[in-house]
Amino acid sequence: MRCRSVFILVFAVFFIGLASASFEFSQSGSSIVEKYQPSETLKADLNISFLNQSLSSNFTDSFGNYIYLNELLEENEEYHTIFFDLSNTSISAAFQILSFNWTDFQMPSIEGSFNYILSLNGQEVFEKTFEVSSSETAIEEALEEKKSLLNASKHEIGTYDGYTQGLLNEYLNITRIEPELEYIEENYGELTTEEQEELLNNMTSIKIPTDIRQISYTEPITFYSERGNINLDILAEIEGSTFEGNEQDYLDAIFLWNNQNLITKVVYKEIEIEYSEEEKERLNVFLFTFERIGNPGEAYIVVKNTGDIIFEDITLPIQEQTGYLYLSLSEVYGTLGMATKEDYNFMNFPLFVSPPLNSLTPINVGEYERWEAQKKWLLFGLILFLVLFIGTIIYTLLQIWYRKKYETYLFKTKNNMYNIMVYIHNSKLKGVQNEEIEKNLKKAGWTKEQVNYAMQKYHGKKIAGMIHQPLNMGSQEPKKEMKKNPVKR
Repeated sequence: MRCRSVFILVFAVFFIGLASASFEFSQSGSSIVEKYQPSETLKADLNISFLNQSLSSNFTDSFGNYIYLNELLEENEEYHTIFFDLSNTSISAAFQILSFNWTDFQMPSIEGSFNYILSLNGQEVFEKTFEVSSSETAIEEALEEKKSLLNASKHEIGTYDGYTQGLLNEYLNITRIEPELEYIEENYGELTTEEQEELLNNMTSIKIPTDIRQISYTEPITFYSERGNINLDILAEIEGSTFEGNEQDYLDAIFLWNNQNLITKVVYKEIEIEYSEEEKERLNVFLFTFERIGNPGEAYIVVKNTGDIIFEDITLPIQEQTGYLYLSLSEVYGTLGMATKEDYNFMNFPLFVSPPLNSLTPINVGEYERWEAQKKWLLFGLILFLVLFIGTIIYTLLQIWYRKKYETYLFKTKNNMYNIMVYIHNSKLKGVQNEEIEKNLKKAGWTKEQVNYAMQKYHGKKIAGMIHQPLNMGSQEPKKEMKKNPVKR
């Protein structure tokens, strides 16, 4: 009888669980559009699950739209149900997407901001704020925002020097964006609703910064090309030939030619361009000047093509050769400004200047440069030796001075020093241990510092702050004298 009661209770609990209806909505995986044209229908895909939910349940919203659950499921054929009850009036299902995109849940016909609530059988599913505006209004708002950003960007760019302004205008397409916005403003009213919606989508691709700021800067600094950035094969291709020879000797010759013919300097700036909190870019800006020494003759300025490199002067006759850009040095009369997003700075920017290879004479150039480097190291070694030598002398003199001053500080007269040393000597001759000697001296009125000094000096030990034996020759003299004239207490 007891077992039967338990079975009935378990069955009742199970049946009640099946009979109770519920649902769960998850923001994760759901997509709900929050901006609409007037009278446009709801666009939403909901990640939702059901447990014994009645098929006659209905979804309603705050605008008076409604639909029964079974009608919604018929249009979502891929929505997988776990099981129906025996009477086929309820549904259970795991989390999956239920689409409302085809339903006629219509937005208001007037423009404005609306609080939207979607409910199932009176129980809220989600609540959002929807914006309803026409394409024309949306275009006007987008135009106003972009024109405001454009004006702010132009003002910020105007605070920089001329060459930086040119590079920023070129990189940000300022000269092309401005007429494009003017054209949209003049013509969007003549477009159909579909064309206006397409125009709105296209306007999102017009990127204008919200902020432009300089985060690093160098004064004009002498620029030296890194050895690995000099490409001899590209120089040969520019001349229409191939490179043959000792690479190191030719590199030495190029460095020697630069030292004798050019003073190359660069100003470097790092500028951060912000479009939003999540989207920021760094633009590395370079301004090169090439001061001629005498007549350098024909030469090329060669820079690696980073893929996004831009030049301040777009009229320069820049040519490309196998991943490199180059122009004649004679074409650059003042400065050469350029910029790239690649991670380069004033030390490693891949630019070099060189005359044609056939005009270089690399004979013994390598040995000359290496000898110059060796001379620098020899000079450095000599200076280091002199510093150490002078330092040693000064250190020795200071130690001797310290020893004399410290001893005078502890013992006001030489007689005091002599007496304590005599006592220590006589005590040692009698076999008294150091600890006992120190104890007796302290009882006699000598300070701990005097006792320690005298004991260390008697035993010839290094005293803190003083030079170790044998330079501290004075520490042995009392012992010798005491051996000749032992003194008894």
